[in-house]
Amino acid sequence: MKQFISLVLFLSVSVVLVAQPQFTASNCFQLNDASSIGFAVVSAPFSDQQSLTGSDYTWDFSSTGTPGPWTNWAAPTAEYVFQASSSSIHTPFLATQINEYGQLPFARDHFYSYSSASDTLYLNGFYSSSNHQYMPAIPYLSFPLSYSDSIHTHTIQNQGAPMTGSVTRYWIYDGFGTLVLPYGTANDVYRIRSMQVDSSYVLNSILSTNEEIIWFRQSDGIPVLRFVKQGETVMYAYYASASGATAISETKSNKLSVFPNPIQERIHVTLPNNEQIARIELLDMQGRTALQGADSPIYLDGSSLRSGAYMIQVTLEDGTRLQKRVVK
Repeated sequence: MKQFISLVLFLSVSVVLVAQPQFTASNCFQLNDASSIGFAVVSAPFSDQQSLTGSDYTWDFSSTGTPGPWTNWAAPTAEYVFQASSSSIHTPFLATQINEYGQLPFARDHFYSYSSASDTLYLNGFYSSSNHQYMPAIPYLSFPLSYSDSIHTHTIQNQGAPMTGSVTRYWIYDGFGTLVLPYGTANDVYRIRSMQVDSSYVLNSILSTNEEIIWFRQSDGIPVLRFVKQGETVMYAYYASASGATAISETKSNKLSVFPNPIQERIHVTLPNNEQIARIELLDMQGRTALQGADSPIYLDGSSLRSGAYMIQVTLEDGTRLQKRVVK
């Protein structure tokens, strides 16, 4: 009987693990993701947060002040965008495709490149007061990750004397569920925990370790919340909302409907009521316009498109951009 109970428990746990979605490149740092970014100072030890995760988990960070996790709070208002590096105000890094830009004093510009051959996102470098380039680029995340997958890479660095050595990066997909923040709730989010051990001091000789916990929204790849370790007991966090302080579930982008998806010969787009359209485009993952369409009726002709991932982008007359990821 005990063996039967053990088998039932094992099978139950196995079903839970299998049920979790994989974390893929399409769920992480996509071109043309734009949002607003906020900031919080967190007094709780970083280590306390590491175990607070699991399958179909709810992370409730909605409280401000004691006993909540935030000692102070700034609502998401500043610009936060993933753009083509050629659009950056700083000199792009060689072979870099994506610039992660946060308009806050602590947020550097990070530059990434993606390799479809290895299905890996690489960190090419960052810009603070000067350029810091990783030579070679560091594998930042590899895909696909299944729930509980843990991976590490070891990269020999050659930044030029005295900045030589190695970078070892570890990451694990250790949670999936619901994230509750003071400005709204994000459903279906992944939690990715990472640590970078850096003996080459390319982080401006300030940090030798860099630990993060990032929650990515499954639907569009935007990192909704990011904890960054600073010392042993203090961390700061920044987080994104698709339209400022509006609850995530109520944003206009979530009301943009595209069908069919995967797309076929004709792509139909529907919008919230009474919205005036200035432009509708289909963008590839490099941010280039692949198609432009009519606004009455709202559709695009996708018959000539190659297979792959794309972004429907609708610009309203008030300047608001609505986006929806599609594949063919």
